[in-house]
Amino acid sequence: MTQTNLPPLPPLPPYTPAAYKAYLNELNADIDRQICKQGIHATQTIDSHIARRTQAVDSILVSIFEALFGTDSELGLFAIGGYGRGELFPASDVDILILGDDTDSHQTQIETFVADLWDIGIEPAISVRTVSDTMTAVTEHTVATALLEARFLVGNDTLTDVPTLAVKGAWTAKAFFGAKMSESKARYLAHNATEYNLEPNIKTAPGTLRDLHIILWLGKFYFDGVRDFHDLVEVGFLSPDKYATLESAKRFLWCLRHHLHTHVARHDDRLLFDRQRAIAVSMGLAHADDDNRQITHALERLMRTYYRHAMTTASLSELLCAYFNENYLNPEFITTPIDEHFYAITEQASPIDSSLHQDGLAKDVLIKQGKLPSHDPKIAVHDPHAFDKNPALLLRIFLVMGQQGIKKISANTLRAIYLATPRIDDDYRQHPTHQALFLANLQEPNYLFHRLRLMKRFGVLGSYLPAFGQIMGLMQYDLFHRYTVDAHTLLLIRILHRLTDVDNEIYQQKFDLVSQIYKQIHRKDILVIVALFHDIAKGRGGNHSELGAIDVYEFCTSHGMAESDSQFASWLVREHLTMSLTAQKQDISDPDVIARFAHFVGSVSRLNHLYALTVADMNATNSELWNSWRASLLKQLYISTRRVLNLGMGVVDKDVYITGRKSKAQALLTDIDPTTLHALWDELGDEYFLKHKKLDIAWQSRVILEQKSAIQDARPIITIRSHTDLALDAIQLFICTPDRDDLFAISVCVLDRFGLSVLDATIVSATIDGVPSALDSYVLIDRFAARDEHGTLMSDFLTPSDRRDELVSELSQALTGNAPKCQIASASFGFNLTLKHFNVPTQVHIERATPFAHQGHHALSLITKDRPALLAKIGQVFSKLGVAVHGARITTLGERAEDIFYLSDKDGGLLDDDTIESLKVALIEILQ
Repeated sequence: MTQTNLPPLPPLPPYTPAAYKAYLNELNADIDRQICKQGIHATQTIDSHIARRTQAVDSILVSIFEALFGTDSELGLFAIGGYGRGELFPASDVDILILGDDTDSHQTQIETFVADLWDIGIEPAISVRTVSDTMTAVTEHTVATALLEARFLVGNDTLTDVPTLAVKGAWTAKAFFGAKMSESKARYLAHNATEYNLEPNIKTAPGTLRDLHIILWLGKFYFDGVRDFHDLVEVGFLSPDKYATLESAKRFLWCLRHHLHTHVARHDDRLLFDRQRAIAVSMGLAHADDDNRQITHALERLMRTYYRHAMTTASLSELLCAYFNENYLNPEFITTPIDEHFYAITEQASPIDSSLHQDGLAKDVLIKQGKLPSHDPKIAVHDPHAFDKNPALLLRIFLVMGQQGIKKISANTLRAIYLATPRIDDDYRQHPTHQALFLANLQEPNYLFHRLRLMKRFGVLGSYLPAFGQIMGLMQYDLFHRYTVDAHTLLLIRILHRLTDVDNEIYQQKFDLVSQIYKQIHRKDILVIVALFHDIAKGRGGNHSELGAIDVYEFCTSHGMAESDSQFASWLVREHLTMSLTAQKQDISDPDVIARFAHFVGSVSRLNHLYALTVADMNATNSELWNSWRASLLKQLYISTRRVLNLGMGVVDKDVYITGRKSKAQALLTDIDPTTLHALWDELGDEYFLKHKKLDIAWQSRVILEQKSAIQDARPIITIRSHTDLALDAIQLFICTPDRDDLFAISVCVLDRFGLSVLDATIVSATIDGVPSALDSYVLIDRFAARDEHGTLMSDFLTPSDRRDELVSELSQALTGNAPKCQIASASFGFNLTLKHFNVPTQVHIERATPFAHQGHHALSLITKDRPALLAKIGQVFSKLGVAVHGARITTLGERAEDIFYLSDKDGGLLDDDTIESLKVALIEILQ
């Protein structure tokens, strides 16, 4: 381990567990004080601090061991694993091995030794083995890896080399490499194979400490005397520039891990949101009393540094592991020529030494019928200096990969690309040949995601598009944006291309309509270019959609694309959020909304491109927030808009719209007398038919006519069904009840207490048989519903059950005024604890509503932090101020709630200025 200005350790006090514990605690406190004082600059000295702690623990263990076993013990004490490597953090396990031929006769001393360590506050992970036991144990690769790090501390020095020799005697380099690669693959998959998790594990996630360890393990196994990265430079495995990059990443991750262990006071390597905030303060990037904007800026800076180190570490780990295999393990390759510059190599499957078939090893090395798994072909360059001689090959190699169906690059060729990337400058970017090659890469669909990811990881993409380089590692500190901007961008492109994967049944079911539409789009390359640029202006300040539209137009024109294509790409980037905002925040059952959106889009071709882009973008932002409700909203908006574009604006004329809906609903009610049906519909009024679709009209009309006597008896009609025509994950609740004040507030309070989240609410006033009535329709999600093996919702509310009966009973009592005032549920009910780490300032905006169905109403737009019983709290404010609710559209985006409410006064008129002002003040007061 490299040590920098290592301060001398204070001498150990006379031994007692209490004295040693105090000694170690004071040392840790002193180390923490110095690291916190240095802030972000502690990355320059962190190795010295870690070495001090390791040295202190060494001296404590040696002192106790010698006191218990004597100075000439036949046993040997070793530091192994992370402790052997010299990486001791405040809460690290202390991995130790006691080795000797006769360990049984020392059992009493060993037990006392372990007990003393616990009394001191050292948590030992101890192994006690004979030499014979060790020879067997090392056939398990995790034991072998731990013993590869063995560092002799005290005792019988004739055993010094036994652990390392045991490992190298039991394993071949090839088998050890295979085990580590198999382990690494499983580890990557456990973290979604991305360096960009919002709350990463800084030890095991891709691009973190484990990727650094793998490089060292391979080096220690193959070369003699290797302790750290500097030694790998000395043996010629690491170049000085790669050494500097890995050391920088290691020091940053070590600082993070120190602060993380200190903050949580236990061994936990997950960088959770609340811990990110504390660490940003500890590293001097922010102050504890900073405002939310300053804290957020500091967090984004911290995590951007983390993501950039993670990306480079993952890239170099991948490169160096492949380089180790190709240059030191001498695998056999099948070589296939491609052209004068490139050829393909495929590593042959090779048999495993049968003597290594120990328990567990076969699984670790993935032995299949005695052979290693087969390998994908890799592209290689004939001349390692070819990229310097002909820089156009830096782009051409990726195009050839697509044309040849190759998604990997040989390690030596990757190394050559890595070294040649600095040749991509302004002159390079403006060269017509290079521009044509880059554009051709985007137009070649085969393995596009894999090729772009390699271009990004090894510097080509960020060098050719400097604006893309600026978004690499850029994250937004919220729960909605799950990935950094660069990772999100490439994932969007991947999702677009998967829409054509007819063999992927999951994708075909998830994206049924959009998949069909995407296949019909002829110029898919325009969508790829738009995907690459849609968020490229984030982090610059200003409107990223507007700035990105300028960037993509300049790119298209400079790369020789037609003016019409360039303008279209610019429009798509500028408007890439418009369709999702329209679907989620406007009443898309309103013909006026559809007419305006159709006019905005202008053509079916533009609509097709925008729809495919929107769906892919929403899924690439956060697939966990993509559900059938959002899918159905976009699908409904697409179908309605396409109908207008094909048939003309006449189909959304108000009277035509209402007549059409009545006709379609009546066709579903052939068993009901038309005179009776139309008599009811005449009472419901135009507003009802503007707000409801044919399936809902038919369902609700039947229910009202079947239970009409309840209205005369002043009893509510309450019915529940699965939301079959829209979101399969949702529940529909219909309430028809004699009108009264505060219906919305009363209803949402009861629903919240039953764990039902409101996605949509439609409220209509009408007179039924002379009784003023309210017809309330809710789209709900059961927060606690289970699913069967087919993924079908198994909510208690969709089948006869006690829970369903309780809901209907409580709603009925609350709506008739026969129940106590509804109490808001406990704040912990169904609460996502992660939300508490985010701050979303409450924003309230009120203006005259524009849709047909809400003429004469106000539209209230609310942005606030999501929380338990949010709607119930909002409903209380409406109730207190005498505000009537006519509809609601509820949108949750991570920690943000962005809701729309259509409001009036109690008489159905517009709100006066005093009420509007009071409403804003009251909402901010209760929610801020």
